Amino acid sequence: EYSLLDLGSHKGEFLEDLKSRLNGYSFETVAVDVNESDLKENQADKKIVADLTQIPIDDKSIDLTIARYAIAWNGIENQKRIIKEIGRVTKRMAVIQQQGSDPAHPCDLQAAANELFNGKIPELKRDCFYFSSADEIEGWFRESGLAFERIQHRKVDNISELYIEKYKLEGDAAQEVRNILTEADYLWQTAWVITF
Repeated sequence: EYSLLDLGSHKGEFLEDLKSRLNGYSFETVAVDVNESDLKENQADKKIVADLTQIPIDDKSIDLTIARYAIAWNGIENQKRIIKEIGRVTKRMAVIQQQGSDPAHPCDLQAAANELFNGKIPELKRDCFYFSSADEIEGWFRESGLAFERIQHRKVDNISELYIEKYKLEGDAAQEVRNILTEADYLWQTAWVITF
């Protein structure tokens, strides 16, 4: 039996999907999220309400750690702390998937995101975020002494439609998302495997 940690697990949809695809393995699942109400619906064996910068788990006690789209919803210094925490708690392998900015033009997405998440559209209000580039993340991996391999790096267009669908936006709110993201209606999806 392997221990599987899902960081930013929310209601656990990804965790359940992953377990179903890896049905030849037995996992003790641990879900960590700062949102207690989301965790109530999560089916993980153990649920922990915590900030990802200070995960209350013993050093090197988790076989496999997953962080899927969780890092970007933190500032730069906290992103570095989260990466260090992943290195601290994981003993075998971590998989990190990130939505980030274009390495060639990182300011485009940052500027659009600042307008998009400033509260003008209440459903999208975020207090803290930073869409780091893959190069920035990899620099932080190196600073933390983590051995990594980039396994995916692709541009995802029309993210405005993803936000509209996910947050069920209609009318003026949906159009406002499209207007804000006109010049930066994309992000870069990158995934890494870290081995220990």
